[in-house]
Amino acid sequence: MSDRKGVERYGVRARVRAARGMLVAGLIAVQATLALGACAVARPQVIPPAGKVAARTSAANPAVTTSPLAPAAVEEGIHWLAWEPATFALAQAEDKLILLDLTAVWCHWCHVMDTTTYADPTVIELVNASYVAMRVDTDQRPDVTARYIAGGWPTTAILSSTGQTVVAYTYVPPEALISLLQEANGLWTQNREQIIASVAELRRQQTAEKPEPAAGVPTDTVKYALARLAGNYDDVNGGFGRQPKFLAASTIELMLRTNQATKDPVWQERVTRTLAGVGRLVDPVWGGVYRYSVTADWQTPHYEKMLDGNAETLRAFIEAYQATGDAAYRKAAEAILRYIERFLSDPAGGFYGSQDADLYRRDSSQILVAGEEYFTLTEKERAAAGTPHVDQTIYANWNGQMITALLQAAAALEQPRYRDMALQTLDRLWSEGRGAQGQMQHSLGASAGALNDQTRVGLAFLAAYSATGRHEYLAHAEELAQYVLGALRDPATGAFYDVPADPAAVGKLADRQTPCLDNVAAARFFTRLYRHTDQPTYRTAAESALRLCATTLGDNADYALAADDLLTYPLTLVVVGSPGQPKVDALLATAVRFYWPGKVVTPLDPALGAPTLGELTYPPDRVAIYACSAGRCSAPVESPKDLAGQVAWLFS
Repeated sequence: MSDRKGVERYGVRARVRAARGMLVAGLIAVQATLALGACAVARPQVIPPAGKVAARTSAANPAVTTSPLAPAAVEEGIHWLAWEPATFALAQAEDKLILLDLTAVWCHWCHVMDTTTYADPTVIELVNASYVAMRVDTDQRPDVTARYIAGGWPTTAILSSTGQTVVAYTYVPPEALISLLQEANGLWTQNREQIIASVAELRRQQTAEKPEPAAGVPTDTVKYALARLAGNYDDVNGGFGRQPKFLAASTIELMLRTNQATKDPVWQERVTRTLAGVGRLVDPVWGGVYRYSVTADWQTPHYEKMLDGNAETLRAFIEAYQATGDAAYRKAAEAILRYIERFLSDPAGGFYGSQDADLYRRDSSQILVAGEEYFTLTEKERAAAGTPHVDQTIYANWNGQMITALLQAAAALEQPRYRDMALQTLDRLWSEGRGAQGQMQHSLGASAGALNDQTRVGLAFLAAYSATGRHEYLAHAEELAQYVLGALRDPATGAFYDVPADPAAVGKLADRQTPCLDNVAAARFFTRLYRHTDQPTYRTAAESALRLCATTLGDNADYALAADDLLTYPLTLVVVGSPGQPKVDALLATAVRFYWPGKVVTPLDPALGAPTLGELTYPPDRVAIYACSAGRCSAPVESPKDLAGQVAWLFS
C-alpha cells in the first residue's frame, strides 16, 4: 500500500537518523517562503475533535453521514488547528515547529494513525506542549496537498513556523513519531539560525529554477508517449508498471486513438487486457470502482471509492464500448453508474466526493470492519453491518469530470436520465458554486478560483453544449475561460498558475506554481473552446500551456492527447438547427454518440444568427449534420444512418 511503504521500506529509525542529519545540515527538502513578520496573533480556528463536528445526513441515504474534516484522534486529544495565517502566526509567536497532518476522509491508514499514533498519550502530550498541530483535508485543499504531499496519505510533516518542510513521511507508528518529534524539536532549538538560512537559500534557488518553455508544441509527442506505454506495459496482467496498479483513463484514450489511426491490433489487445484487469476493481455487489490495486494482478484492491476515479474509469469503459461494441464494457460502465446513482448522488444535483475503504466509528476513527472483509460481504450482510462513510462534499473539479463522463454515457447507452443528472448538477454548480468574480468555487461555499476547478467545469459546459445545443453552456464556458486568462495567467510564460494571487497566503502557498498536469487540462479546455468558436486567443492559450511542460511531459499520455488535439484537424460534426426541435435533438444525440477519437460536436442555432464556424457558413434553413475537417465538409446528413458513410468519405 502506497501510504505505508516508506515506513516499511526504509525503516523508521533510519529515517529519523536521516532527518537529524537533514536538520543539522540545514538541508531542507523543499522551497521556502519569507517569514510572516511581526503581527498581532489572531486566534486560530480550532478543528473540533471527534464527535464535535456537526454531521450532515444524506437525503438519499439517511444512514450515511459526513464531516467536513477527518475526525480527530480522541475527545481530549491533539489540539488540531486549521490551515490559516493565524496558525502560522501562533507558531512564530511561540517559537514552535508545526506538525502538519495531511489527511483524507477516505484514507485507511489515516484512520489507523488516528487510533494508534495520535491516540498515544505520550504523542498527545508532546505535540500539545512543543508543537503547533495543524490538520488539513487533502480533498478540500488540493493546493496545500500539491505542495506538501510526501508520497501518500497520511502525510506527516514537520514544518518551520513559516511553513517550510523540515521532514515529511507518510504513516508513522507511535514510538517512531515520539522519537522524531523529540529529535526535531531539540535540533530546531539548537540549530534554528542555520536551518532558517538554509531555508532562505533553497527558496532562492528553487524559485530561480523554473524551466523555460519550449519554442513550440512538439509534433512527435504521440510517438514518444506510445513508446513509453509499450515499455511499461504489463504483458501478463495488463496495465502499466508493476504495482500498485491504477487506471489512467488517458492511456485507454490514447491507445484507442492509435488503434483507430493505425489499425494496429497490438493496441487493441492492450486495451482489452488492461480493462479486464480494471474490471476486477469493480465492486460486484454495489458497483463502483475501487481506487487502485495494491498488487500487479489487480486482485488486491484499496477499497476507497473516489468520485474522480469513478468518472475517469466510466469514461474509459464507455469509450471502449463505443469503439468495440463489446457488451462487457457496457456492463462495467452500468455498474459504475448504478453505484453513482445510489451512493454518490445528491437529490438536489451534484455528486459526493468519496466513500471510505472501511466501516469505522465516526466519533473515534475506530475501524469496525476493514475493507478487505467488508467488501466481500453480500448485500444483506453489508446492510446489517452498516455503510462506510460517504463524504458529501461536492467538489467542482471532480463533478466536472463526472458530468462529462455522464453526458458521454447518456449518448452511448441511450439513457437520457444520465444526461438529466449531469445537467442538473451543472446548473446547480453555476447557481450556487461561484465566487465574487464568477469563478468556480472548489466546493459549495468554499474558496474560489483554482485552475483545475475552472477547466474541469469548463470542459463539462462544453460537453453540455454539444449534447444540448444550448448556447448558454458555451457562454458559461467562455466566462470561465476569461477568468482563467485574466486571473491565473503567468505573464512571463503565458501558462497558468494553479491558484489566484493571495496577499495573505502562508507557507508554500505564497509562491504560486504552474503545475504541468493542470496546464495540460487547461490546454484541452482551451483547444476545445477554439474548435467551437474559432477564436485565436484560445488556441494561443492552449499553446502556451503546452509549451510550458514540453520538456518534462513530452512522453506523457495526457500531454500527448492534448498536443494531438491542438496540432491535428479533428472530425467536427456541425449540427445546424434550433435545439428543442425533435429532429435537431435527435441529430445532436447521433453526433455525440458517433465514435471518433478527438471528435468535436458543434451546434449552430440559426435563431442566433448566421450559422458560421470559421470561414464556413452553413444553410440556415436545413436541419442537418455536416461532417467537417481541415476546411472540407461532407454533404448534409439528415438521417443518422448516413453519418458513418459521410465521415468515411471525408477521410478517404
